[in-house]
Amino acid sequence: MTLANFLKSQGDDTAAFGKWHLGGKWYAPGTNTRITSNPTSPTAVDWTRRVEGHATDIGFDYFRGLAASTWQPRSTGRRVDV
Repeated sequence: MTLANFLKSQGDDTAAFGKWHLGGKWYAPGTNTRITSNPTSPTAVDWTRRVEGHATDIGFDYFRGLAASTWQPRSTGRRVDV
């Protein structure tokens, strides 16, 4: 049971805010090809397509935030302009 499902079972509405990058399924632009590794650029993802396996798919009623920021370097903490 997820936190969202537990809260809903208690009669609460649920929402997630912020950056969510867990379990999302992205697709390459113009194809039905699922991206299985971290994209190196935001243009490698079809952002017009719904991100499957996201916050609302696991129980949250609403989500407002970023789907991911996988093209930003993790080890250096430097900003990358896209």
